Amino acid sequence: MDRDRVKLREWVARKHAQGWSLDEIASHSQVPKSTCQRWISWAKQGRTLEDLSKRPKHVKRTSRLTVLEIIIL
Repeated sequence: MDRDRVKLREWVARKHAQGWSLDEIASHSQVPKSTCQRWISWAKQGRTLEDLSKRPKHVKRTSRLTVLEIIIL
């Protein structure tokens, strides 16, 4: 499934580079124009068309003191 999304994004960027209009691309791919525009923008910026991780980069940890205070309760 993930690979199919990447292929579709690449297809959208390729068709735009070939001169297809945004309306044609969106209609043919059945993807909203705004989404096609986003993917084209990513491709122009040289960004990856792969899905990026949604996982938080940093997780706030509870301090040891707070943990001890909770345990004491």
